[in-house]
Amino acid sequence: MYRSNGERIFAAKLHKRKVIFAYEPIKLAWQRPIQHYTPDFRITRADGSVFYVEYKGYFRPGSRTIMMYVVAQHPDLDIRMVFQDWTKRISKTSKTTYRAWCENKNIICANKNMPLAWMKK
Repeated sequence: MYRSNGERIFAAKLHKRKVIFAYEPIKLAWQRPIQHYTPDFRITRADGSVFYVEYKGYFRPGSRTIMMYVVAQHPDLDIRMVFQDWTKRISKTSKTTYRAWCENKNIICANKNMPLAWMKK
């Protein structure tokens, strides 16, 4: 059902915390030209508000491009990222880590697990 072992493990952690979520619940259009992006998880808070989580082990250049477009073109959606290891660099020649890349793009991210604070609005 999940596209990666990392996503499966992340989903198991959400289940353990009794977090209400859906896996790949929607497809979002983005321009260049029109494409579609499917976020990995839709998380539902107790108050009914939702946010989306993209779980990444390896953050490929193409995925970074897509995230830039999707976040910019859907400012009404709360899209966040969880990395297996956010200290990894975006390339062998770059000093930029996955975390630094997200911070530079104003994308909320976390390392390994979804912080419980995300469940509060």
